[in-house]
Amino acid sequence: MLFGLGVIASLSVLTSCKQDELAAPTVSFQNAKTSYVATSATDTVFETTITVDAPAKIETIKIYKVTESGKSTEKLISSDFTSSTQHIFQYKFRAGKYEIEATDKDNQTTSAFFTFTGFVSNVGEIVSFSAKIMGAQFNEAGSFLSTSNGVVYNKTNAKANASIVDFAYSYRGDNMLAFIAAPSDAILDTPLNIKGDSWSKYNDTKFKLSSLTTDEFDAILDDSKISSLSDLTETKVLNLKVNDVVAFKTAAGKLGYFKVKAINLGDDNDPNTTLTEFQKYQFGSIEIDVKVQK
Repeated sequence: MLFGLGVIASLSVLTSCKQDELAAPTVSFQNAKTSYVATSATDTVFETTITVDAPAKIETIKIYKVTESGKSTEKLISSDFTSSTQHIFQYKFRAGKYEIEATDKDNQTTSAFFTFTGFVSNVGEIVSFSAKIMGAQFNEAGSFLSTSNGVVYNKTNAKANASIVDFAYSYRGDNMLAFIAAPSDAILDTPLNIKGDSWSKYNDTKFKLSSLTTDEFDAILDDSKISSLSDLTETKVLNLKVNDVVAFKTAAGKLGYFKVKAINLGDDNDPNTTLTEFQKYQFGSIEIDVKVQK
């Protein structure tokens, strides 16, 4: 009988010990949201509510910023919890990964993680070239432009740099008037005869007259309005006028726009000849601004 009582007493002690073992702390976030991705460059802070429950009384709450090299203490939330078993507080996260660590009076520790992903822009850089003056077919200043470096070439230098020449300017009748064409287009054979010069390469630039206004063109600072360009199929754009904005795609795959700023008359500087206005345009030039993907 005494033996039985001893067993019962031992069981009572064990049960009492188990009842005294309280659960470890828990850490939770508002709406169970454990991550946030910024939506813009100005979206730099995310504030949320953090709840710590500790049946054995909260001892400390620490917030660490976690990096590849380890973690550093970001903030120590007040350790004066007295007899608190729950603590709710607001916290503002910036870009990075964070560990929220809660420890109770029994030295039981629980961690939860929150990740703030900073804004990643898909916008690409552009290169801008202003006031590029390309001469018409009888203008010795040069009729050819490379959008990769913004250089205007005369016919001789254009042939030597055929791999990077994207535009050629000319002026002719049949409602073509002022036009810019790809070196690959046969329209250049008559006024500029570059095929007869046997270039090493004739870049197949594509063009399309755009609905962009000059103000919208001027406002372009990156390729967000450029990268989505499509349906560029023409190798020339004819009858250009001042303030036209033209979309293009180079043979190298770079997208961009150019804006027509001026179409200028020229002269043959021969006092013995009198040129018609049409002929003066053939000695004249076109002035364009260019914005193209870097």
